[in-house]
Amino acid sequence: MPDTRLTELEIKFANLEKTVEELNEVVTSQSHTIDKLKLHNRQLQSRIHGLEQAISNQTQTKPPHY
Repeated sequence: MPDTRLTELEIKFANLEKTVEELNEVVTSQSHTIDKLKLHNRQLQSRIHGLEQAISNQTQTKPPHY
């Protein structure tokens, strides 16, 4: 009986170990994705800021017929 219980615990532990490894892979992948999205977000924010400044400069300049 004790051998059976030990074997069952070893099987459960092995399954838990596999699950932890799989979850670690998912977390690592998500971390890389988040890093890429943060970079893309910063790039887009920079472009938007540049466009806002360009529009602001155009609206402040009076047309030549004034």
